[in-house]
Amino acid sequence: MEKYKSITLYKYVISDIDASRTKKVIGPEAKWYDCRRKTIGHYFTLEEAESTLAMLPNESNVIGYTIDGPEYGRKIDHEEFDPTFEKEYPDEYYEDDESPEFSKLYLADKQEFYHYEFGGHKPGQIHYLEDANPLKEGDLVWIVEWGYEYDEDSLSAMYPAVVVKKLDEAFVAELCERVNRERMQIFGEDYPILCVEGRISRIIDIAWDSYVVRPQVIVANQNGFIEMAEDEYIPRVQILPFNKFNI
Repeated sequence: MEKYKSITLYKYVISDIDASRTKKVIGPEAKWYDCRRKTIGHYFTLEEAESTLAMLPNESNVIGYTIDGPEYGRKIDHEEFDPTFEKEYPDEYYEDDESPEFSKLYLADKQEFYHYEFGGHKPGQIHYLEDANPLKEGDLVWIVEWGYEYDEDSLSAMYPAVVVKKLDEAFVAELCERVNRERMQIFGEDYPILCVEGRISRIIDIAWDSYVVRPQVIVANQNGFIEMAEDEYIPRVQILPFNKFNI
């Protein structure tokens, strides 16, 4: 079988913001930054990517790096990834799974900070909610919701947030039920609702290390559309320690 470069090294670059994108200030720590993910290169092995990372020059506007492992390549339906997705297609309609097998987060000093692995985290499985680097309720953190250089639809921001709790079944259930209520208000009581129980274990398996956080500032994307919620769940690999940066 032909080998291909399935390991990717990225860097996260911050810059000053467009102040018009600030829509609401919630807490005292409300300064945020534009954040873009830029591809450094593709590699055959993790060792090659880490070797490249070690030789990179330091840049004052780079706040971290990730190395993403190969895509799983299995077939999944849309609803497995999106707790609010209403299945409108027959069972044979599938989409390639582009989730990385692993994602390693490095801080600006190029030291590994966190390591995410896919799978095996559904309720009852051996890795259920396993977290080697847990956060505590009330911790102040940076959230990285990067965008590509010319991507105006993504949030493209690094902003402060307070940790509320670890993602759990109760939050996923409440999220689905909230979406159901909103749909019924818009479309009426006869509109199909989400099957809450069917989504909880799938979301936990994929987002097992996520945390529910409360942003300290509400930001719009470049198109002016507000994507953020006042409580949202964020993958651990997109959460950086607040006190590690003098920016």
